Amino acid sequence: MMCGNSYSFEQLSNYTYEAINVNACRTPQLNPFTPQIARLITHVKPIQCSSEADWVVVSKGKAILKRNEGNVQCKITYLLRVDDNNSKSGKSVLLSSTQPEIELEEDFFQVKCTDDASREWENIMAAVHRDGEVVKRAKKKLNENELSSKRKQVNVLMIGFDSVSRAHFMRQMPKTYKYLVEQLNAIVLQNYNIVGDGTPQALIPILTGSSEVELPLTRKRFSNAQFVNVYPFVWNNFTDQGYVSCWAEDGPDFGTFQYRLRGFDAKPTDHYGRPFYLEAQKQYEHHKPYCLGSLPRVRIMLEWCRQLFHVYPDIAKFAFCFHSEYSHDDFNLLQLADGETKQWLERVQSDGILESTILIVMSDHGNRFSSLRQTQQGKQEERLPFFSFVLPKWFEKKFSNAVRNLRMNAKERLTTPFDLHATFLTILNEFNKGNDVGSKSSLANAIDLPRSLSLFEEIPNSRSCKDAEIEAHWCTCLIWRAADVSDPVVTAAAEALVNFINELTREVRNMCAVLEISHIIRAEKAEPNKVLLAFEKSKDLDGFVPDLSARTKISETIYQIQVVTKPSEAVYEGTLLYNHVFKSFKVTESQISRVNKYGNQPHCILNTHQELR
Repeated sequence: MMCGNSYSFEQLSNYTYEAINVNACRTPQLNPFTPQIARLITHVKPIQCSSEADWVVVSKGKAILKRNEGNVQCKITYLLRVDDNNSKSGKSVLLSSTQPEIELEEDFFQVKCTDDASREWENIMAAVHRDGEVVKRAKKKLNENELSSKRKQVNVLMIGFDSVSRAHFMRQMPKTYKYLVEQLNAIVLQNYNIVGDGTPQALIPILTGSSEVELPLTRKRFSNAQFVNVYPFVWNNFTDQGYVSCWAEDGPDFGTFQYRLRGFDAKPTDHYGRPFYLEAQKQYEHHKPYCLGSLPRVRIMLEWCRQLFHVYPDIAKFAFCFHSEYSHDDFNLLQLADGETKQWLERVQSDGILESTILIVMSDHGNRFSSLRQTQQGKQEERLPFFSFVLPKWFEKKFSNAVRNLRMNAKERLTTPFDLHATFLTILNEFNKGNDVGSKSSLANAIDLPRSLSLFEEIPNSRSCKDAEIEAHWCTCLIWRAADVSDPVVTAAAEALVNFINELTREVRNMCAVLEISHIIRAEKAEPNKVLLAFEKSKDLDGFVPDLSARTKISETIYQIQVVTKPSEAVYEGTLLYNHVFKSFKVTESQISRVNKYGNQPHCILNTHQELR
């Protein structure tokens, strides 16, 4: 459906694909610690919140008075949503030394406390209360859908960080990344490519399966704009199958659905974080930087998402919390979230939440406005955000085909935000019914591929940016072209390759001859497409029309060289990364292959250095 001032994919794609539409997309495997980027990274001092312990804490839908010195009286005033831009004070209740614990009736509240020594403490707090109406609806939906209470429904817990590429996540969140990959066996998407400019063009496809221009007009500068509730959000699919839902982001001034769009009239999910952040940001100046009381604000958001699982242990859950305070405006601040996020993952694991939950840790896109973004790698990183999955331990046994496909797609296939929507539907329509996906791809011989492909189905290796409807200036698939074997850089690449091989055999020089170049058979080089390098920014307010005036210089080129050496007449193929700034090559042993038969040549080292044969 096309509404308002909309554009079709074809209208937005009048930019050449050059040779992008090849058999398989090969995105750049970027070095997170390349010197060009490393020089821009600075250490940030840890935040220091109030040393005074919070007098009141929240846990499992309750407010609990923790201060036990003297007679303490606290007034809790609930915060109620009016609309997406306004909140109001609601009912007030008392918490005291004689009644130190109460069941909460709303999620957010202002609390003011005094003791008999006239000491005062106040804060704004975020909790998740158990909503009886939500419980009734969820159980009714289960009955309507004839879903057995004994059948295991899979929870979804998605945590997002604004403006974080996969490489930047590894740079700024090393503890979290290590814990995800080594302790939780996370599957990280290595070729996840954005499809548009900014957060809405990342989250709208994930949550609706459509692009903004395909949906009803919601841009608030137009008089006929509708509220964003008109979108077919996937959390509605989950609630229709008996789930409880939550959505929160901590940047209300540039909210995904409020900055350009009209926002929500009715609250979009059962538990909705915007009312809290609208009021909380007014009070930030009374607290230490990035804190509320004794707690870092990033912890408050993460814990709010976790509380949903404590309060509704008997109801399936879809939760999405999106943090932007650290990473939206400064690419060096994300490191402040590393320890907090790693510790939160430990708590989520120890709680047992991951036993029945698909955990997704992700970002919308890489950094868009910084010195990092002005480099070739920065432009590529903008288009390659972090995205990872942690599956329950029993998942691989029950849904072996799906998990095998996810691992392969993550490592070898081009993937996009549209695929996440299809992935969510697989969870609802297959896994929640106990069904695995088929063992063979239904798309293996398809001529026209659907735009949205579930990550649990095998994505064809032939998928290109054009298949996935990624416009050329967003496409990170590298352009491979033949290189002249007489080019001095190609000659230098061949020399670097052979020198590297000679270094590998140095310790057995008494048995292995020094190799020399006989001749170069062929050479190819891979670089970003010209339209990507020319992209400066979006011309229009909505991020649909590209400004292609940039003159970003190529700083790195990948060369693949096939060379014949003497005296062995061995044919080696190697892939090298050439740095234009330092005029240097990088090559690793894993990127070198001998492609002709070596016969009996390595017999002298087979028993002692088999890896060198």
